[in-house]
Amino acid sequence: DAELTPTTHTVSTLDELQAVLTYAMSGDTVVLTDGIVLDAVSVSTEEKILLTTAADAPAVSIAMYNGAILDGFSLSNVRVTVSTSETAAIIRNCNFVSIDEQEPYIRVSGNPTPPNVAQIENCTFENALSCALSVRTNTNVTVSGCTFSANSNGAQGGAIHNSGIMAVSNSVICNNNGISGGGLYNDGELSL
Repeated sequence: DAELTPTTHTVSTLDELQAVLTYAMSGDTVVLTDGIVLDAVSVSTEEKILLTTAADAPAVSIAMYNGAILDGFSLSNVRVTVSTSETAAIIRNCNFVSIDEQEPYIRVSGNPTPPNVAQIENCTFENALSCALSVRTNTNVTVSGCTFSANSNGAQGGAIHNSGIMAVSNSVICNNNGISGGGLYNDGELSL
């Protein structure tokens, strides 16, 4: 069996990303040249695929709305904004490995009323420069089976800054740094 060489694919739209995912293999890299909107769409992979930006390019955003699902990726220099204004959104089995900007990996805002709960499951967060997860007021988030390590913030919450309603279970928060709340800063409702 011949070994396949990892391939780099460049995309700028959701349609292009979905097309690449039909044939991308483990070890491939997908370079996002622009932000992508996931509106009531599931984007997932069982392959080990890295979503990133071009070298020296600023971070891009994946915006999630209306029950969108992001599942199975490693992300570098990609931030995710989640709105739960209309319904839940799910991020699972993702590895957030680095970001070059003073922005959280994930910023969640929206409606706190169930079922409008953002779910973050079985993800790892490393090396964020402005906390890994930011939860805004009037937002409901559950975090389970996640690991937050080596994240930092020049303000509150090296790993997590919660101003909404958050439940964290079966997760590890270690070796993070912040002005206050190195691992977790809470000025909302929190259950651990």
